[in-house]
Parts: sequence; C-alpha cells; structure tokens
Amino acid sequence: MNSKSRQNSNTSNRLSVANRTELLTKTGTREGEMVLQADIGLSYTWSATQGTDNSGTIINVGAGSWIASYSGAVNCSWFGDTSLEATFKKASDVSQSVEVDVGTYSLDGNTIDFTGIKFHSFGITMVNINTSLTVLNLVP
Repeated sequence: MNSKSRQNSNTSNRLSVANRTELLTKTGTREGEMVLQADIGLSYTWSATQGTDNSGTIINVGAGSWIASYSGAVNCSWFGDTSLEATFKKASDVSQSVEVDVGTYSLDGNTIDFTGIKFHSFGITMVNINTSLTVLNLVP
C-alpha cells in the first residue's frame, strides 16, 4: 500500500494546495478543517493548538498546526528535503516504519543508520555507496 492510498478518504469540505509552499500560506479557520497537499498526496487536519513542527507530519502556520492524517509507514517525501539523509532522519524521528519512494537520492554524508528501522520499498539498490541510493520498483 503506498502513501497516497493510506490517506483519509473523507474529501468533503477539504481544501487543496499544490505544494508545501502553498500550505505554509494557509491558516485553518476551524478545528478539524482538512487540506490536501496534492504533490505528495497527504491530507492534513487543522489544530488551533500549535504542535512541535517537524516539517512533515506537523506543520506550524500562525498560531496553529496542520497535522498529517495517515496510518502505517511515514514517507520520506513528506519532509521536503532533497537529500535522503535529511528526510530519512526527520521521518525516522516520527516513526520506526519509513517508506522511500522509487527514485535516485543523493547521499550527503558517509552513512545512514538504518538500525531498528523498517525500510519500506519494493526494492533497494546501492549505487556508488556514500554517493547515491537508487530505489527501484522491482514488484509491479
């Protein structure tokens, strides 16, 4: 099951924004209001109480927060950074079950510690270790 299929299916009265930049311009008007961030297929629910912003599952805007509505693995793409290390660190701080989308990712440092992490993807291939990681979709 991919991240897009795990989202809350209740779409009534839900706003839609194209990306994180647009989400950061939207302040909720009522508790429980929903917004869909279309580029990553993730729904957020407005909370008038500000949480601890982690740039992925909790996004602070003004005095409140957009809280991600999801179940299962946390997807690295939700955290917006371009390096796998940055997104993986943020995602693994939220959950020990982390999903990485198919693609090629730059590795900025020497290692990524996968200790205790459930790594969800159809297939992983290391290419030029410590330089890049390519995730292949090996199973249709």
